[in-house]
Order: sequence, then C-alpha cells, then structure tokens
Amino acid sequence: MQQGRLRFLIELGEALEHFHSKHLIHRDICPRNIMLDENYRIKLIDFGLVVPNTPPFQQPGNRTGTANYMAPELMKRKKTDQRLDIFSYAMTCYEMYANRLPWDSVGQTIELMQQRINTPPADIREYVSDIDEDVAETIMRGLESEPSSRWSSASQMVARFRMPGNASKAFASRS
Repeated sequence: MQQGRLRFLIELGEALEHFHSKHLIHRDICPRNIMLDENYRIKLIDFGLVVPNTPPFQQPGNRTGTANYMAPELMKRKKTDQRLDIFSYAMTCYEMYANRLPWDSVGQTIELMQQRINTPPADIREYVSDIDEDVAETIMRGLESEPSSRWSSASQMVARFRMPGNASKAFASRS
C-alpha cells in the first residue's frame, strides 16, 4: 500500500517539477486537482489559478487556492514563489499517507488560518507509525512555515522519495 502511495507522490512531484520548469506556479495543488488516467498515472489538472513565476506575480496579493492546502506566506499575503506549490504538494503527500491533514483545524476562518500559521504541523509519524523515515522527513520539511526552510523544488523532494530502497519499493508493482 505504501509503495503505491509513494509511486503516486513521485509522479505528482515529477508533474509539478515539469510545471515549474516552464516557470509557472500552479497555486492550487490539492487532491481534487489530481486525477489518475486509465493507466493509473497521475495527471495534474485545474490550471485556472496558474501564474508565471516572475516578479510581478510574486508580489503580495490575494489569497488564492484551496484554503486547507495554502502555504503560510500566501495566507499572510507575503511575497510568493514556487515554494508555495511545494507546501501544497507536501500537504497532499501528508494526506495521502495519513488520510488526514496535519492540523486539526480546517477551513478558512481567520482563527483557523492563524492557528495553522502559528502552530507547527503534527508529525506524520504520529499517524503513520510504519512510514519510512526518509519519506516522513521529506514530507515534514515540505511543510515548513518559512519558505526558506522548505524544499526549493519538487525535484528535491522526488530525489529524496527515490532514495535507495524507496524507489525500488515504489515502482516494484508498476507494469
């Protein structure tokens, strides 16, 4: 089961990295914007909030995206870049493993957003005791509140997911 999830996370990370290589920011990475094709391969959808990863679009502005997956810098209306997608990707990874979000509070009220900004996420190992340590650490670093402490690219996360042992498990059942 974990191998299948890890394969999906790697494929999603590769799709996100391809997107970022085109200098685009998705701004709404979340489970509802991920589909599986007929071969059970990940497809990233819903490009309605996409912006170029250029200075005019990195300036503080409106909160856009799905509230429960928004990066703290977006909630605070601070300058953004592709790392806001990394946060949302890590949120999605967390949910795929733990079947829950890392905070008990969900929604978009000011109080709930403040709680998420000011409270560290619950460690995924609290909910998934048998998760691989490298996978857990990779996901948790993606959830860092400060963008500078987060992974700077999806390819960095994918590389960690592909570390010896992880990749062979992830793709063992793939045809």
